[in-house]
Order: sequence, then structure tokens, then C-alpha cells
Amino acid sequence: MNHRTFFVKLAVLALALIFSNTVSGKASENPIRQDTRPALTFCATEPPGLGSFPDVNVVFRAFDQNLNPINDLSPKEIRISENGQSPIPLQNGVQINSNDLGIDFHIIINKGNRTDQSIVRDVLNTFLRYYDQNKDQVFIYTDDGNSLVRYYTPGVGIPLTQVVTEFPTDRVPGYRVMDTAVRGALSDIEADKNKCQRQKFMFLLMGDEAISGDNFSEYSERALIANTKIIVFHVPTKGSLDFEDAYRSFAEQSSGLYVSIVNDEVSKFFGSLVAYRQTYAAKFRSTSGESGQRVLSFYYQGLNYLDQGIGGYSISLLPPQVTVVIPSIVERTALEVADVGYIYDIKDVDATIQVTFPDQFPRGIETIALIINQPGKPELRIPVDIISSTGDTYKFKWTLGDIGDSRQTDLFIKAELVDELDIVATSPDASATVISHVPLTKVVQRYYLYLAVGVILVLLVMMALMWRRIKNSAVGQRITSVVENVRKTLVGGGPRGKPLASLRIIDGPQNMINQELKIYTESVKLGRDPQKADMTFYSPEAKSSISGLHARIERVNGSWRIVAVSQSGSETFIDDNAIPFNEPQPLQNGKTVRLGYLAQQPIVFIFSTLIADSPSRITDVRKTDIETEYRKTDISGETIKSEPSQIKPQPQRQEDVDNIFDEFRNRK
Repeated sequence: MNHRTFFVKLAVLALALIFSNTVSGKASENPIRQDTRPALTFCATEPPGLGSFPDVNVVFRAFDQNLNPINDLSPKEIRISENGQSPIPLQNGVQINSNDLGIDFHIIINKGNRTDQSIVRDVLNTFLRYYDQNKDQVFIYTDDGNSLVRYYTPGVGIPLTQVVTEFPTDRVPGYRVMDTAVRGALSDIEADKNKCQRQKFMFLLMGDEAISGDNFSEYSERALIANTKIIVFHVPTKGSLDFEDAYRSFAEQSSGLYVSIVNDEVSKFFGSLVAYRQTYAAKFRSTSGESGQRVLSFYYQGLNYLDQGIGGYSISLLPPQVTVVIPSIVERTALEVADVGYIYDIKDVDATIQVTFPDQFPRGIETIALIINQPGKPELRIPVDIISSTGDTYKFKWTLGDIGDSRQTDLFIKAELVDELDIVATSPDASATVISHVPLTKVVQRYYLYLAVGVILVLLVMMALMWRRIKNSAVGQRITSVVENVRKTLVGGGPRGKPLASLRIIDGPQNMINQELKIYTESVKLGRDPQKADMTFYSPEAKSSISGLHARIERVNGSWRIVAVSQSGSETFIDDNAIPFNEPQPLQNGKTVRLGYLAQQPIVFIFSTLIADSPSRITDVRKTDIETEYRKTDISGETIKSEPSQIKPQPQRQEDVDNIFDEFRNRK
């Protein structure tokens, strides 16, 4: 080697080192920082599947800041939100779909004399072994004459294998750069609306000095924005200068990779492409009943990631169509007489509700209520308990409660339904007629009680009218005592109207909780209708499971008991144990009583007795009262004790008798 040749090579080496350092410096000036990109990117790869709405199927891919696929996504930590609403858990987690996604490859080949074209074809042949012709798309660009040439595009009708086989390997004379081809490929990628549904790769097959280092930052920035990884396949010519560090730095700026041909890393890289084809399939159940456009967000590990793909969809929802089917005529016969009417042989009848969805999106049913309108009475709303369902037909029992005892009762009944998306629908009115047969013996039996009460009232009125005509004070005292004992038996209460028992409310209307309701009589009716009950806890229009007349508390022979008399079938509970209907049950001091059901506005109270009467106690009190009859008070105010047999009537003026009666009454 002569000195001249040595110095020429030394100068070339120095220039190459300077160029390499310049390229490295330029490559580090990429304005996009990886830490400014989201930690994860979720991208729906296809529109959500609505075939089983409100179940929504979503297929998506997830990748990190470096555009690498996430292969260990934890399904338990994923939630999906629609239009920013509360995140919804996935049904059955997520399923991994391997080899499901196609990849877009943009291959740019340097045709200059510093790139070995035979090695380029070897790389392309290796690529063909991993290429999926049914899903992948391949674009090949060259820099023929330092200008862009689209060497191969999909749909040209020529197989890619043929194009690779016929690829020329002759070295082109002269030095060429591939900047124009790179920019053309980036423009094609940016024009593609498919931003993240498919992984995009830009392969640069080039030797030394095939691309300008001043453009590294521009290329990597545009590639990152387009979610494209730049893969540099370094195809050096024999004896070329070392550009590995510059090319490696350039590839890493775009979250890409440097692949050395010399170290045979090509097959290893292509083998890793299978991970980029992976997608996830998930299903969630929508909770929104709103029509219109919906945008999906992915919640992962507490962070919200707005879908970057095509995860939005539009839905149009309509209320369900509801039809209630009930018997048009119901005939029943009275079997027993109750305090408020009759007990019939038929308490409920079979009925059905048919539901269809005109928007073709079947949904679950949350609640159904019957709305019963009876002429002259307030609207009655009854919750429906579904017994069974077949397709769009729901079976239940229609309870004939609070209908009344009229010979013929005409009703108009409709059903109100709320589906799982909170969409409300109401059926048209269905008419029904309830015919009540009451035997004559039951009518007479019922009115016996009214007759007895009427007689007692007449007697009391007659005694009140004759009171001032009593001329003998001792006789007056006896009658007063007898009347008082009768009053105690029929009405209850102590000598001065003291309460017999109390009900302390612990659950019910807010304005009644912790109130203590006093009982002054030995029989009190509890319910919701003031025309039927003595104590009411809700208005007749309230959505309560308490009947108009629900139960009766009474005191018999010094002991308290409770009787459940609801005709609607709503139960009564003592210490959370249901009691049978129309069968008196003992009621001890401190017992907790509930009328109705916990979820349907019940009333809960603690029963307390305020006096400890017993049969012997009542006898003693009456005996004391009789003994007082033998105390006689004269006009002067002196008190004289005498035995009953010693009492002798003495003539007195009428006005004196009246004064004595007034004085006796005032003392009482």
C-alpha cells in the first residue's frame, strides 16, 4: 500500500466517524419523549358487536409506550365505561385471540451501490415465511434515481412471492439516498385512517449512508404519531464503514429496533411478529337506557384510557310493549264472615304479562306492578311477583284483595314495567268483572253483630236520658257503678281514661318513628284505610304492603292477642314469624310486630302493656266499686256508713236529689 492510498483511506475513515457522531447527535434530538405518551393504549380493532345487546362484545388490542403488545393483561383489573359513566365489570374476563390480527408492512429498499441487493432478497425471502397473505398488507418502496418508486402495492394482481423472486440483485451503479422514499411511505401511513387497529411496521433495508442523519428526528416523530415502529435492517456492503450505532439510535427513537444482518437476527425478529397479531375479546352488559352515540373508555388499574380505535357505536332504544292478560270474569263465593266483610273461596287467579321489544334488543325485567282502577275508589298499585316465565310471557297470581263485597265489581287493570335499563312501559287497560256470591246465611250472620251493637247503643242512650230522673241516690250510685263496669268491658281504660297499652313505632313513616301510640280501648283495628281502621300508618294511595284493614289487637279475659285479617294476603309477623290469618295469636309485653313486608313500606312496632289486669283483678275492682255503693251522703255533707240492709230511702226534694247527683258526678 502506497502512502497516497493510505492517506485517502484515513481521510475517508475520519469523515465517516464525524458523520456517525453527527447522526448520533441529531438522532437524540427527537422532540417526542416516550414518557409523554400514555402508559398503555387501548384500541378497538372492530366496531362493538351489538347482536345480543345489552350485552356488548368488544375486540381490542393493548400496547405500551414503546408500541409493544401487552401479553399479560390482567382481566380482573379491566372495566369498560360508556360516555364517561360508571365503569362496568367484564363478563367472564377477557379472552386472548392469537394470530387474529393482520399487520401492515411498509418496506423501503435502498437501491444504491452501498446496499447489497442479494442480501436484501434473502431478507425478503425470510419475511415471506412469516407473512400472512390472507390478513397482512405489504407495500414496497425504492429510491430509483433518488426518487420515490412504489415497487409493490396490495391488489396489483401479482403474488408477493413472485415479486420477491424476481427482485433484481444486480448492484446499481452510483450512490443513492432513500429520504424521498421514506417520506412517501410515511405519507401513505398517515393517510391511512386505521390509526391503531393494526400494527404498522416500516422496514428500512439499507446499507451505509443510505439516509440523511439530519432527517432522523423528523422520521421518528412522524412514525410515533402514526403508531408505527421503524425497523432498520442494516445491509452493509463488504468493507463498508460501521454505521450500527447511528442506525440503532435512530430506530430506538421511534420505539423501533435495529436488526443486524451480520449477526443473523432477522429470523429471530420475524418470529416475534406473532405477538403483534394478538387481540383481546371481552363482553360487558350495558347499563344505560339512553339512545344515541356511545364512546367507550377502558379502566385499567384505576386509570382511564379513552379508546383510540373504533369502539364507538350508536344505539336506538324503544320502550317495551306490554300486554296484561287476566280473566274477564271472576266468580267467587263467600265462605266465612270476617269483621270487615267475607272470606271467599277464591283469593287469587292466574294471570300473565306478555312483553316484546320493538327495538329487537331483549332485556331483563326489573319490576312489574299492577295498577287497578275501580270506579269511585282511589287507584290501587300492587307489586307483581313473577312465578315463572317462558320466552316473553311472565306468569303471576292476581290477588283479589281490597275489591269489596259488591255483587258485581268492574275493574280496569294495566301493568307497569321497568326493564333493566330503567326504561318504563305501561300496557293498555284490560277490563275484568268480579262477581261475589254471598249466601243469605252469611248475610244474616254478618248483621247479627251490627244488631247487637245497635241494641247496646240504644240502651246506653236510654240510660243517659233517664239519668236525672233517678230519685234515690243509693240506687243512682249502684247504676253508676254498673255503667262504669259496662264501659270498662266495652270501651276499656281506667277510671280516669288511662291507656291500657301502647305501640312504639320503630319502622314506618319518618314522622311516626319513635312515637308511642296509646291504646285506650280493649279492641283496636290497624291498617291503611281510615274508613276501616282505628289507627292508620300510611295514606290509602301509598305504595305500602299494609292493607286497608290489616290486623286487630284486642284484650280478652285480661290477656292481649292479635288477629291477622288482611284480605289482600299481606302477612303479619310477631318477632319476624308470620302468623296465620283469622286465628288469634297471644301478644305479650315487649313483642315486636310487623305489618307487611320489609321492602314495601311496612310498619314495625313494639307492643307494651300499661296495666296488669287479670280476671281476679277485675273481680276485686268491681267488688270495691259495689262496696262504695253503700256509702251515703246527706245534704249537709256528712258521710254515714251503713250496711246494705240498713239503707232506708228518705224523702227528699227533687232539687236536692239533683244536687246530690251533681256532687257524686263531680267526685267521679
